[in-house]
Amino acid sequence: TYVDRTLRQNDPASIVTLHVAYYTGTIDTVPHVPDRCLLAGGARAVGPGVAPHELAVETGPSKRLPSGLIRSTLLPDGVNVPHTRITATMFTYVTPETGHQANVAYFFAANGSFYDTPEKVRTLAFDLHDRYSYYCKIEVGMPHMSQRDQAARRAAQFLSVMLPEIMACLPDWNQVQAGRYRPEGSNRT
Repeated sequence: TYVDRTLRQNDPASIVTLHVAYYTGTIDTVPHVPDRCLLAGGARAVGPGVAPHELAVETGPSKRLPSGLIRSTLLPDGVNVPHTRITATMFTYVTPETGHQANVAYFFAANGSFYDTPEKVRTLAFDLHDRYSYYCKIEVGMPHMSQRDQAARRAAQFLSVMLPEIMACLPDWNQVQAGRYRPEGSNRT
């Protein structure tokens, strides 16, 4: 849970939650996604419930290095961020505990690209001929924001700061494809 102390304490945009789950092995047909889990826990979908929504992540000139990579505190030489316009799945819901409307956005980083649904990860990201593969769910919750468009803008603002740091923890797919990726401690080439 992150608190933006530049905003008023009671501002609904001041609290953002982040959940990042990195998966190895085979793609799960039922990965942990908030719309399934929250509904199973008693939440009620609001309006369309689940819908795709574009998040515009800012990686302007001040964040770009001459190499084209994005600045990261974790990797000083920068990281590869595949796209800055990310289609995410947005889920608007009400929990029985609070009775308040909330929003969560999620997408998957998989093999050097972003996908908005588990089905797209399974059908588009994985090639049986790839020696390596990975996927990672990136989930941003706005537990006090009831309006979907406002929540999407807040998620994009948050990801403008956090996405380079998250990507610094994932394999650089360009390096994998070029044959320059080797897991630490591996004796295999």
